[in-house]
Amino acid sequence: MKWIIVGIAFFGLMLDVTIGPSTAEGAESSAAVLQEMNTFFEHAVDGGKLPGVIAVIARKGEITHASSSGYSSSGDPTTTLATLPDTIFRLFSMSKPVTAAAVMLLLDQGLIQLDDPVSNYLPEYTNMKVLKKGQLVTAASPITIRHLLTHTSGVSYLLLQTPVTDHYVKEDVFAISNRLSETTEAHVKRLAKLPLVAHPGAEWSYGESFGILGRLIEVVSGQSFGQFLQTRLFVPLKMTDTGFFVPEEKVHRLAALYQGDSNGDLVDVSNGPFGGDYTQKPPLEYGGAGLVGTPLDYLKFAQMLLNDGQVDGRQLISQGSIEMLKTNQLGNEMGQTPLESLGNPEFSRSGVGFGFGGYVIHEHPGEGWNGSLGEYSWGGWADTHFWIDPEEELVALFFTQVLPGSGAPENWRPKFREFVYRSLVKSAPN
Repeated sequence: MKWIIVGIAFFGLMLDVTIGPSTAEGAESSAAVLQEMNTFFEHAVDGGKLPGVIAVIARKGEITHASSSGYSSSGDPTTTLATLPDTIFRLFSMSKPVTAAAVMLLLDQGLIQLDDPVSNYLPEYTNMKVLKKGQLVTAASPITIRHLLTHTSGVSYLLLQTPVTDHYVKEDVFAISNRLSETTEAHVKRLAKLPLVAHPGAEWSYGESFGILGRLIEVVSGQSFGQFLQTRLFVPLKMTDTGFFVPEEKVHRLAALYQGDSNGDLVDVSNGPFGGDYTQKPPLEYGGAGLVGTPLDYLKFAQMLLNDGQVDGRQLISQGSIEMLKTNQLGNEMGQTPLESLGNPEFSRSGVGFGFGGYVIHEHPGEGWNGSLGEYSWGGWADTHFWIDPEEELVALFFTQVLPGSGAPENWRPKFREFVYRSLVKSAPN
């Protein structure tokens, strides 16, 4: 399977919105390193480890590399669609930075304050309980909007092994598997009945906080969460292929979803319990993991973050709000490695904190880290991920569709990062 170097020409034809300053000076990348990257991922596709991959690098507001390999659909490769820049992917947790940006729009309007108790808007979150040593105790403080944005609310996930996991499993509270069977409001109300894993503000604990934020946006704005995102973010950013489902005329562009089995083979699980049929409009518009979209659309969103909220020469979100989103919000009381509960060595380093919806590099994480201070990033369950690097004026995206499975799939993110930073050609000093 050969890589298709589609990027600069093909993306340029599709790109009808300026993603940044229109200068390529100092934005070159090493062709030799990028070819090495292409070959590496081509071998992964040929070896059956990946179904298809899209890699995108943008510097100083211009796409300097975009390439793809493999196929986006299962079945006979001679009859399926090659992975192209307009392929639609399940974003899963890459929905979280989008939801965080949406909350910042409400903040800019003065409709909310970050330290408001969530119960001011969602009364079901009054008098929450925390499960401690098998006993339910009253939460020491209310959950605030800031707690939700930083995963310090005490809300957990069904898939994580925590003291409250059994409660989540018993009540079947898992938004992705229920997106077609209940509303956003119903899901958030059921979630409110479950105990917290920690007192609000006491620990960093990954969970369904961003689903609650989606419902909060509905209550404050008077719109459905999907309508709010469409009118306030997706239309201004010209993210024409992003939403909570794939309309009929675009279904042929939806990538298949895979999972590794015990033999290490990729199995198509597109219609399994991981969101089910994405051609149907879901009643549960889930802010934590519900969106689908293309690499091009997400590039526009990420570039807006890098540009401190600016798009097409205007301030979509205030610079102050975007700066907060990209700044570490976790204090020393969270410890030196607050994200280590995720079990990912990349995050189990000092200097890795959390902003709103994504991790932030606020101190150099030490040996082996190839990046810059101020990096903001997050990824999705099916191995999509992105980061922005203000120092290098860089946006990088890696998109595939492989869920974790019994085959323990390889973590491709560190290798992609290595290639990206090796490829950078530094600007000459003035």
